[in-house]
This record gives sequence, C-alpha cells and structure tokens, in this order.
Amino acid sequence: MIILGVSYLADAGACVVKDGVLKSVINEERLNRIKLFYGIPEMSIKWCLKDAGLKMEDVDVIVTQGYCSDEPRIEFIDHGLKNEAGRREEAFEYVYDKIRHSRLSPKDKRQKIDEVKMRYGHENTVMFSRNITIVRQLRKFKKPIKVVEHHISHAAGAYFASGWNSAYVITSDGWGEVESNIFCRARDGKLEKIYYSHSFDSLGYFYGGITRALGFTPKRHEGKVLSLAACGRPQKAMPWMKKMIYYNPKEKRFEAGFESGIYTAKFENAVLERLVKRHKKEDVAAAAQKVLEKTVCEYVEDVVPANSKLVVAGGIFANVRLNQKISELPNIRDIFVYPQMTDGGLAAGSALYLYSRQKKLRSVAIDSLYKGPAFDNASVLKEIKRFGYAHRYHEDIEKKIAELLTQNNVVMRFTGRMEYGPRALGNRSILFTTMDRTVNGWLNAALGRSKFMPFAPVTLKEKAQDCYKNIRNCWRRALYMTITFDCTDWMKKISPGVVHIDGTARPQLVTKDSNPSLYKILKHYYRLSGIPSLINTSFNMHEEPIVCSPQDALHAFHESKLKYLAIENYLVSLERDDILFQANNCKKGYGQDCKARE
Repeated sequence: MIILGVSYLADAGACVVKDGVLKSVINEERLNRIKLFYGIPEMSIKWCLKDAGLKMEDVDVIVTQGYCSDEPRIEFIDHGLKNEAGRREEAFEYVYDKIRHSRLSPKDKRQKIDEVKMRYGHENTVMFSRNITIVRQLRKFKKPIKVVEHHISHAAGAYFASGWNSAYVITSDGWGEVESNIFCRARDGKLEKIYYSHSFDSLGYFYGGITRALGFTPKRHEGKVLSLAACGRPQKAMPWMKKMIYYNPKEKRFEAGFESGIYTAKFENAVLERLVKRHKKEDVAAAAQKVLEKTVCEYVEDVVPANSKLVVAGGIFANVRLNQKISELPNIRDIFVYPQMTDGGLAAGSALYLYSRQKKLRSVAIDSLYKGPAFDNASVLKEIKRFGYAHRYHEDIEKKIAELLTQNNVVMRFTGRMEYGPRALGNRSILFTTMDRTVNGWLNAALGRSKFMPFAPVTLKEKAQDCYKNIRNCWRRALYMTITFDCTDWMKKISPGVVHIDGTARPQLVTKDSNPSLYKILKHYYRLSGIPSLINTSFNMHEEPIVCSPQDALHAFHESKLKYLAIENYLVSLERDDILFQANNCKKGYGQDCKARE
C-alpha cells in the first residue's frame, strides 16, 4: 500500500509511506525557497515520488489534514460558508460579549461560551473552507483522497516515530479544526483521544500574541521570545499574564481568560500591547514563558499517570525550555519530542495514521532525520566552478575542517542528505568553536540574525555526562535538539559560547552511527582541543530556509562573507573571480549587483 501524504499549512510538505514505512519526506520551503510556504507542495510531491522510485500512478491514496468528512459531502457545502468564515472572529466576539454581560450563572455562561466556540470555531468556518479548497486542488491527481484530523496527525506522527508501544501523547499548537490540544492514550499502534481543548483556548494563540506584541512575527519568531525570556524578570507582568490562559483541572483542558476581557483568539491583542509599553520586553517575555511552563506542567501532572512515557508534538513543543520542565516532572519516566513537531510534520503523521487504520502498524524509533536531497562531488564541483570560487579537493575533509575550527575559523558545512525538520543536524550546518563568549553578537550579525539568539552545541555522545546534568538515562532526548539540559560547571567553563544566560544548552548528541562524518569532525577536534563540543547553527541567512542544494549553499556563503565553505569533499575559500561570480549569479537572479548590471 502506497500513501502520498500532503500537508498544506505553514511549512507545507509531502511524504511517501510504503507498506507502513516512511520512504521519503520533505518540506516545500527547502525546494522553492519560500520560508514556511503555505499551499499545495507541488515540488515536494514530485521529489518524494522520485526519491521513492515511484510515479503518481503507483500511489493508492492521497491523505491530507483537516475537517473529517466524506468526500462527496464537499460538493454540497453551502456557498455562503466562505463569507461566514470571513466574519468568524467578529461574530464570535459579538455573541460572546452578549453572554458575558448577561445574568446567567457562571456555570451557564461557561456552557454557552463553549457552544459559541463550537459554532464559530474553525471546524465550521475557516479551516473547513480551506480544507475543501485543498481537497479540490488535490483531485487533479485523480486518486482517492482521505482526510485526517489536524491533531490526530500530529499525535500519530510523533507516536509512530517514538519506538514506544505504550505511551501517552499530548499535542498543542495554535489551532486544528475545533481543537488546539488533545491528550491521547497510545497502545499497540492505536490512538485513543481522551481530552481536548478548544481552538479558542489556545496556547498557540497566547504565545503567538506575545510574539506579535514584542514586535516579532507569530508562527515564525516564537524562539526569539524564548531567548528573550531568559534575560527578563517575570514578576511585574505576571498579574496580567496569568489571567490570560490557565489549566482547568475539573474540565481537563486549557481555558483562556475570556471572562476578564484580556484574551482574544487571535494574535492582535490590545491588552498585550499596553503591557509591552508598561514593562521591558524581556520581562513580558519572561512572564509569558513562566505562564506557559506553569500551565502545561499542571496539565501534564494531572492527566498523565505516574511513571509514564510521554510523546509530544505541535508547535508549542518547539519550546525547548518547556520540554525540559516537562521531562523533570515526577510522573514522567521518559519523553519523546517529535523532531518535526510543527505543522511541517503533518504529512507524515496523517499518512502513518491512515496506514494504521488499514493495517497493523507498530511504533518504531526513528533512525535518522537525514532524509532530504543529496549531491555528489561532480555536481558540487560544477556549481563551484559556475560561481567562480577558489576551491580545493580534500580526501579527508573532516580532518581539515577540525583543523580550521581549532584555528578559530567559522566553517559552513554541506554534505550528504539534508535534514528533515527545523533543526540543522550537521549536514547543513555552520560550525565554530564553543570557547568564544562574544560569538552571539558577531556571528548572528554576519548571518543577519538577532544578536540575543543563543547558539546550540553538538557534542560527542560519550562525553555527554561531562557536559550536561541528568542526561545519563535520557540521552536519546538530545539526538535532535528538541530539549534543553542544565550545563555542568565544566561545560560552562570550556564552552561559554553555547551556554545560555539561564545555564542551559540545547545539545545535539552525535554517535558514530548517527552521523559518521560529523562524529569524525568532533573526534578530530576533541583530540586537538580537548573540547568535545562545537557550535552547530543552521546553514542559512536570516529569514531564509535552511540550504538544500549546492547553489543555495554557495549563495548563502556569498551573502554571509564568512571565510570557509566545506561542501562535500571540496573546501571553498572566500576568494573568487568577481566578474565570473556576478555574471553567473545574475542569470539566476542572485546577488546585489544584478539590477545595476542590467
């Protein structure tokens, strides 16, 4: 059975699942170079089929995410639905305001508000109409189309990659159809949904609203809020912040502060804007992070039984500090954070879930995230020559990289198959020594990034206990940079460039099996320096997707003005023939001089 999974929300992508195995997967932004692309991932579909050695005629069924209805029903949807969708938020707030000021008892008000949420929620309006549009577009492939719920797709992708037969699963993000969060019991390849929170009671809306109020872009820059939070003091902003969203243990769900009038189910929030004017941005960020941690941890402690394994997915769990707090709860024996936790993981999740409904499927620990395109030395050399850069072939390129790093050089690294997910894990990475305390300022500036954003370390797995606390029995958590750990005093001393202001770091642990080339670099570097870690940050300029092709890598290398690029077995230096470089890149629309030359 061959399933083509397609996701169309932010960070759209595709995958191929053959007989229950994820054969190929990629997100569209890496191919079309449009950050967090939204829509039908045409290039991803073509690449996945080619990578799996298939054609569209080999596909048995296409699956996407959204409101679950039988396909024929789509033909009879009332045309006025789209107009209603456009008025959703305005209508909800009007009806809600009438309820809030009525003479109903608090209990009756709560019930009425829930009814209004169901009526004006995404299930019947925005997400439903988008879902219909996407299904209609997918019909051009002339294959059966199935639809899986948004949060079930998140849950399935995470559970089937965890390797645990029995576990509990929590998802949380901005919104699905009518839900922003679900809690499931997972056993023997089956998912049972137990609790859920409404889309209007959304942790994603809450944190996204904070992101917008602080001057960043929601659904893109939440990581900046987390970084800023470590620099602030939460106390002054907490009285307002803790009223915005909280956990209701009686109903087993998150609830937003509608009654206090300070929460809106959208990113624009006048109360938050006033809060930012009254307090320092870092203090507001700190308060928001504290409320997020408190709310989610109360929920996890209440609904997850003692001594349990927990699987998490959804955009909220891109928050690595939150993941650490959850992992330290007394009832959590182990935690697996799905590496592609955001909507970029929906294609794989929905495809695996659909297969599990047809045939027996067991959870198998994901063995590698290196699932994207790869390029051989011949194709790399062709691009280097076209760009006009000086270059040299090195048989042992890893040893050469390690030597350059010990000389305090930054090395951009491009090799093998590209990583799946939001983290660069060595194949599309920028490497540097961890000893430089000033690195956040100058390297972020070179890459066009915010100067307060911390860098993360990549560390030899056998040295993990020397560098991080409480990692002995949970090193698998750190394979994919999805969780922070408190650093040891030794780590703080030898690697200040990757230890955040709160004393934590978000490591990637590397073994000889997980990434032989990266492991070899680290081994050489450790022999030369006595330090088992390097800075590993994603190979891209700010607001650009991680590089995918040699052309992407050479373009980013040019824009950064950094000195060395190790691309497969070739070491490229900053020297180049400017005339040849500009001529070749203007043909492709790259470079700052194209318009002037034209």
